[in-house]
Amino acid sequence: MEGEISEIYREWKLQRNCVLTPRQFGLGIFFACFLSVIVGLAWASMGVWIILPFVFVECLGLLIAFFCYASHATDSEKVILTEDEIVVECEDAGVKILSRLPRYLVRTSLQKNKENGLVSFSWGKDRVFVGRYVNFESRQKFYGEIRGYL
Repeated sequence: MEGEISEIYREWKLQRNCVLTPRQFGLGIFFACFLSVIVGLAWASMGVWIILPFVFVECLGLLIAFFCYASHATDSEKVILTEDEIVVECEDAGVKILSRLPRYLVRTSLQKNKENGLVSFSWGKDRVFVGRYVNFESRQKFYGEIRGYL
């Protein structure tokens, strides 16, 4: 079948270094909103009702920040080296893109341009960039390892 990956020879996973999981971050956001609402209600009970719209705008901003963080917390790139091909699986905000390149015909390089040194795999007109979610030192290490296998 075309969707199957033959026997995996080597695999690399390049992903963000997120300190908090989306659940932990969400609990922190919930706690901050809860405290803001409590403080806002306390001021409102003393007659300063004008503060409540600002509290709800703050909570809305925190909620938007949570969804932005949560949608990208699991972004990653997986490079799978098999006997015949290189499979690059990129996940960005829940969208997966799968690229397959022939192992022995692919050219690889470490770009020195505005992408700050992304690793590129190219074959014909196909070009795939890898390494946006890790630092430059990790990209250099990955590039050295993958060059050794190719």
